[in-house]
Amino acid sequence: MSESVGAFFLGGVQRGKYSDVNVLFDSKRVDSLLRRNRRNDMVFRRNWSLRPQVVYYKNKSNLPLFEYDRTDVSVNLRRDF
Repeated sequence: MSESVGAFFLGGVQRGKYSDVNVLFDSKRVDSLLRRNRRNDMVFRRNWSLRPQVVYYKNKSNLPLFEYDRTDVSVNLRRDF
């Protein structure tokens, strides 16, 4: 079997509105989470693939304590049965 490579891109936004007042800030929390994902699929042997992936998260909030940027990098080795 010859080697093959594929790419996967995904993005999304999630909005969260919390119903309870945060006692520390005396305010209701509202967040928006942005997610971007990029993955390559590389089949290098029959039923075996390598999947490097990068996922970027950016959370915006009306409460500064809950704002963050995060990047996850992973490599998965997969065997299909």
